Amino acid sequence: AILQEVDEASITQLFTNRSVLCIRDDFYFWKGHAHRPEAGKPLWLTVNDSSVQHIFFDDNIHDKANDSIVAVRVSSAGSSSGSCFQSVPGDATRQLEGCLLVKAQPV
Repeated sequence: AILQEVDEASITQLFTNRSVLCIRDDFYFWKGHAHRPEAGKPLWLTVNDSSVQHIFFDDNIHDKANDSIVAVRVSSAGSSSGSCFQSVPGDATRQLEGCLLVKAQPV
């Protein structure tokens, strides 16, 4: 597995407690894993939670199912599994482009 085990609920709580957050990625890790989405920058989404609005800007957002800088992870609000996040397939990630995922132009 590419990702090591982390407490994703704690990470999402950190994001929720901040209005703006900037995190530096590891481009070479993503590139070294053939640009696969699961090796990209994680974006944690909780469906049915309207208290948080995610918008992910990046210059490496592409309209390709197997080449994404964003690793979308989804959990259901109030699910019996608590904060269990699941990876979103590349085709589903593509559907978020232009809405939650926005291609930015480098300066």
